[in-house]
Amino acid sequence: ETVHEGLVRRYPDQAATLRARIKALGIDRWLDWEFQQDDLVELLLKPNGAVVAWEQGCGKSRLAVALILLSGVKHGLIVVESRLVDEM
Repeated sequence: ETVHEGLVRRYPDQAATLRARIKALGIDRWLDWEFQQDDLVELLLKPNGAVVAWEQGCGKSRLAVALILLSGVKHGLIVVESRLVDEM
């Protein structure tokens, strides 16, 4: 059930630009479930941050990497359990 359409619907041009950058950076090859890319775009359109509460095994660590790459920040820190380092 859709409660509200979100910022992607409100700002389609910015969302399209972000989606193009996702493909250009190759993020779509490893963040490949559609909801992940949708949420990535929605998160980057939020000016004050947000909380991602995906279930275990849905790619929150990968999302963090994608947020750093796509946002263009110069420094990003991702802290994961040591067992996830090889997967990253």
